[in-house]
Amino acid sequence: MSNESNETALALPQSGELVSGQVARAQAEIQAAYVMAHHHPRDEDSALSLITQAVLKPFLAEKAVYSYPRGSSTVSGPSVYLAREAARVWRNIQHGFHVVHEDDEWVQIRAYARDLETNELVEQDDRFKKLIQRKKGKGENATTVWIKPDERDLRELRNRRGAIAQRNCVLQILPRHFVDQAVEAARKASVESAAAQLDLEREKIIAAFGSFRIPPKEIEAYLGHGLRDITPAEVAELREIYASLRDGVARWPEYVEARQAERNPKKPAEKESAGLTACKVEPETRENLQKNREEEKKRTHWEVCRDVLVEFVDDSVQLTTAELADMIGDPVQMVQVAIADLILAGSLYEPTGGVYAIPSADGPEAEPEAEPQEGGDSEPVDDDQSAAKVVRTSACEAALAALKTAERITDIRNIRRDAFAAGVDEGEKRLIREGFRAAEARIRGSSDDAQTL
Repeated sequence: MSNESNETALALPQSGELVSGQVARAQAEIQAAYVMAHHHPRDEDSALSLITQAVLKPFLAEKAVYSYPRGSSTVSGPSVYLAREAARVWRNIQHGFHVVHEDDEWVQIRAYARDLETNELVEQDDRFKKLIQRKKGKGENATTVWIKPDERDLRELRNRRGAIAQRNCVLQILPRHFVDQAVEAARKASVESAAAQLDLEREKIIAAFGSFRIPPKEIEAYLGHGLRDITPAEVAELREIYASLRDGVARWPEYVEARQAERNPKKPAEKESAGLTACKVEPETRENLQKNREEEKKRTHWEVCRDVLVEFVDDSVQLTTAELADMIGDPVQMVQVAIADLILAGSLYEPTGGVYAIPSADGPEAEPEAEPQEGGDSEPVDDDQSAAKVVRTSACEAALAALKTAERITDIRNIRRDAFAAGVDEGEKRLIREGFRAAEARIRGSSDDAQTL
C-alpha cells in the first residue's frame, strides 16, 4: 500500500515544476502571438472604417462615451466598451488585468496592453479597499455608508476597477486620431438614434437613472425643464452621465453642483480667494497701471538696479548680486551685466568682492578727515590740494582729458573702462570717477537742452 502511494506521489508534478510549466506555456503563447502579428499586420484604414461602422450601432453608441464634471469644466472620453471595440478592430493588441496582491482589506491589480507589432507594453497598477457604497434610509434621511462586500460584489468591484485600468492602457497604445474619430462618430450616432425614437429613449433614461435611485424630478431639475421637452442632444448627454455613474467615475451630486454653478456663476466682486476679496478697478486706474507697465518694460536694467539701490539701500547697507537680483526680479546673469554698467557710470561701487553699495555724497572711497596732530592745529586742505597729492599717470591724464571732450555717454563709459583696465591706483580711480560724473552731467544736460529747443 505504501509503495503504491509513493509511486502516485512521484507521478504527480511538484509545485516548482507546475510553476515552470505555466511560465513556459505563457512564453509560448506570447511568441505565437508575435508570429501571427508579423504574418498578419493591421490595416489602419480598414480599422478606421470598422470602428466607424461599429459605433453606428445604437447599443455601442449609447455606451461609447463617458463624462464627469471637474471644477468649472467637463471631462469626457471613450468608455471601456469603446476601448475594447477599438482594440479589437485595431488588431494585434493583447490586453487584460490580473490580481497582484490581495489581503483582508486591500486589493492590488495590474492592467496591461501590449502591441504585438511594435512590441510596446503599457501597464497600470490600481490599489483599492474592499469596500462598496450602499444607501441607507429613504428620502431626505438617506445616507451613504461603506460596507464590506460579499463575494459577488467583490468580484464586480474587482472587474470594474480592472476594466477602467485596462481601458487606460489600451488608449495609450491606440493612436490619438483613431480614438478621437471614434468618439466623434459615436456621439453623432447617439444623437441620431435618440432623435429616431425620442419617446422610447426618454423612458430608457428614466429607467436607467432609476437604478441609481435618481427620480425624474432631479433629472428635470438638472435639465432645467420637463422630460417631455427633452432633446436628442440632452439624451446623448444623459447617456454619457449614466456611463460615468455605472463605471463609478463620478457621482450624481457632482453633476448637479456643476450645473448649478454653470447657471449661477459668481460675479468677480463676489469671488474670494485666500481670504482676499476682489475689488473693482476703475477704467482710468486700469489704463494708468497698463501705462506704467509699458514704461517699466522700456527701462534698462541698470536704471532699475540704480533705483532699487537708491530706494532701499543706504550707505551702511550692502547687497550681494543674488540679493539684488531677488529684489529686482531678474536673473543673476542680467544683473551682473547691469552692475558692470553701474560701476562704469559711477552709480555703484564694490567695497569688497561680490558685495555692492551706493557711493556716498563724497564718493565711495572718501577718506575720513585727518585728526589734528598734537602740538598744533592742522591746516584745512581744499579739494584741489587734496587732488594734487594724487600722482597721476599717463593713463589717468589721458582719461581725464578725454572725458572733458567726449560727447556721448557710451564714449565716457569706454574711457573709464579702459583707464581702469590700465591699472590706475585707487586715488586715480577717484579722480576718474569725478571726471566721469562731470562729463555725464554735461552730456545729459546738453541733450535735455537740445530736446527743449
